[in-house]
This record gives sequence, structure tokens and C-alpha cells, in this order.
Amino acid sequence: MAESYSDKAKDAAQNAVDKAKEAGQAAADKAQELGRDAKDKAKEVGDAVSEKAGEVKDWAKDKAHQAGEKIEEAGESIQRNT
Repeated sequence: MAESYSDKAKDAAQNAVDKAKEAGQAAADKAQELGRDAKDKAKEVGDAVSEKAGEVKDWAKDKAHQAGEKIEEAGESIQRNT
């Protein structure tokens, strides 16, 4: 006996639902992957910024120390010359 039109319509609808579920899952998987990639990149950038900030801090500390030494030397020179 031939399959009825309603059975064919139900099968077609079920196939459409199954394909929509598959597409939705694929989209969710891709979004999750992109989220992980973004998180990893953000961590990488944060680590680089943190490293540079540490370098800047060390540089500033060194320059401040050098300036302090020069001020001290200048003060000693003034005392010797007066």
C-alpha cells in the first residue's frame, strides 16, 4: 500500500526538525570554539601587557634611582664647593 500524503508530510517535517537540530548544534559548537579562542587570545594579550607593565615598572624604578644618585652627587658637590 502506498504511503499516505500525511505520512510523507510527517516524515518531511521530522527530517526538517532533525536537520534544524543538527544545524543548531553545529552553530553552538562553533560558537563555543570561538569563545575558547577569544578567551585564549585575551589571556595571551593580558600576559603580554602584564609583562610589559613589569618592564616599565623596573625601568621607572631604575631611572628614579639614577636620578636620586645624581641629586645626591650634586648636593655633595655643592657642599664641597661652598
